[in-house]
Amino acid sequence: MILLAGIVSVAVGAALPTAASAGFQLGIDGSGLNLGLSNTSSSETLVTATGSSVFRRFVYWSQVAPQRPGNPTDPSDPAYKWAAPDQLARIAAGAGTSAMFAMYSAPSWAEGANRPTTGYGRLMNEPPYPGSWRPNPVELGYFAQALAKRYDGNTPDPLFPGRKLPAVNLFEAWNEPNYKMFLAPQCTKGTMIAGNICTSGGKLAAPEHYRLMLNEFFKGVKNSQPSAVVIGGALGPYGNSSQGYEIDPQVFARSLLCLGGSAAAPSPLPARSCPVKVNLDGLSFHPYTLTGTPTTKASSPNGGALGNAPDLRRALDRAASTGSVLPAGRKVLWETETGWMTCPPCRSTVNAGQAIGVAPDVAARYTAEMIYRAWSWGVDGLVWYGILDSPTWPAGLNYRCALSATTRFEFCPAAGQSDAVAKPSLAAFRFPLFSAKTSSTMAFSWVLSPCKVPGSTVRLEVLSSRTKKWSALNVPGPVDPKTKRPTSIPLTLTLPAGTDGTAKSAAWTIPTYTTSIRATASGTGCSTETSIAMPIASK
Repeated sequence: MILLAGIVSVAVGAALPTAASAGFQLGIDGSGLNLGLSNTSSSETLVTATGSSVFRRFVYWSQVAPQRPGNPTDPSDPAYKWAAPDQLARIAAGAGTSAMFAMYSAPSWAEGANRPTTGYGRLMNEPPYPGSWRPNPVELGYFAQALAKRYDGNTPDPLFPGRKLPAVNLFEAWNEPNYKMFLAPQCTKGTMIAGNICTSGGKLAAPEHYRLMLNEFFKGVKNSQPSAVVIGGALGPYGNSSQGYEIDPQVFARSLLCLGGSAAAPSPLPARSCPVKVNLDGLSFHPYTLTGTPTTKASSPNGGALGNAPDLRRALDRAASTGSVLPAGRKVLWETETGWMTCPPCRSTVNAGQAIGVAPDVAARYTAEMIYRAWSWGVDGLVWYGILDSPTWPAGLNYRCALSATTRFEFCPAAGQSDAVAKPSLAAFRFPLFSAKTSSTMAFSWVLSPCKVPGSTVRLEVLSSRTKKWSALNVPGPVDPKTKRPTSIPLTLTLPAGTDGTAKSAAWTIPTYTTSIRATASGTGCSTETSIAMPIASK
């Protein structure tokens, strides 16, 4: 009991013999950054400050291959334009992270015939933007092979003689294919209406076509890098978007994985109903929960808000255990786009007077809890979107510049990346600490330490409302041989060999007058770092 209360550490997600086996990982999306060569240093600095192990950003097939390559599996084909992904790989390596290439957007030469000219734009009456119409799966596979080959760690860097381009071994195939603005058509005929129904007798088309795309992408990547990790899905969170009704993410996921049933009880489909099985190393989704909490579920049982992660984990595990997905083995689950908008500066909506976002200190609390909940539900990685606020998406870990004391508006006209000001969410993301009561007098704590050296430690302190001082959180220690009475020792979490930085304590007694808790991490080769203070959650 003494050892359990004082030293407990837990690691998850070590099943795949690939980069996916790194345990629980935090990542940052480069959204909001100017990723040009002149901004390399400031981009690397901002990425490094997040403490992330993964740097995710989009690679646009249509921009890399605007013209059809003569030899599409050869990355040196002159039709390929690799400057943008080259820079993404450099920034990731310079910041000490692994790059995750999230690719989508088919070039026109790789699209299917009879693409409509209206009906898929942002306002539903514009030309398609930027959705891709029946992308050719075989051509996508060729591109995937060239992409993985260029970033296998052996390609000379064209800008820096004597250097090699950094290796990239995390690939996310497409973006939100359950949304028509990214993959179309969604129906064999007719249009999508509520409840994942197609009009005019049509059936869902996107999951079947995406399965073909993903299989070719998987094969192409593995041809060049057998140990690379291919993640599919990247599913939008709800059955609607700015484009109207969409396919619910869990409906799309179960179809992709050859599963029927429900969110609560997924079951494998008969082979005749799903003759082509999907190949992937993992599945991802985008659980934006703009007006809820870290445990909020979507209004639809098939949605993909933060609280729906256990449903997707259940479906993925069911598919793996029944052989409905290939190759054999546990599949990782990632949340590759999520985060909390802050208000100020707020995101205004079309409804007069309404704004979306939570107070910065609330966003910090939600951030730490969101990361803990993801870990506890069997999610293997979480990516925050993104680093800097934008006028329409104030969910960055940094304000673009200092908030005005009078207007509470941050978008200074001349602001550059060096003007970024950290939000409380950044500290909570870098060193997440979550504590919750297990009873009226007991609680547990969970941390993701920024110091991941085996043998490094995390110590907890509590703030007393009576003394206004911080003191060590003590737990029962060994019995004193002289007094025959138990001693007390500071609660210390020690990270084991192969640690991913996560640690969860056994329940401890909440000291009287405690108002907040914080954690301090230290270890050989690590700078001592203290988390921001957090309240103890009620449950």
